[in-house]
Amino acid sequence: KIHVFAPQKPENRIGVVSFTVDGFHPHEVAQQLDEVADIMVRSGHHCCQPLVESLGIPDGTVRASLALYNTRQECDMLVATLEELTR
Repeated sequence: KIHVFAPQKPENRIGVVSFTVDGFHPHEVAQQLDEVADIMVRSGHHCCQPLVESLGIPDGTVRASLALYNTRQECDMLVATLEELTR
């Protein structure tokens, strides 16, 4: 139910994860993550509307940006909240 848009090879990936959730608009996912778990993400076209439309996702994606200051627990909370949202 979650579709991740990322390079196939792990060595070509960075700490930014764009994804969609079946049955939810990206803005709804962002709002739920904020309200349920205090997780802040971006949603929409991310200044690349032609790209997201060419990928067949006209509403855009949800984008989580991870960096050195994020903890493993925060990453686990993101995954757990998304699992709960898709049930």
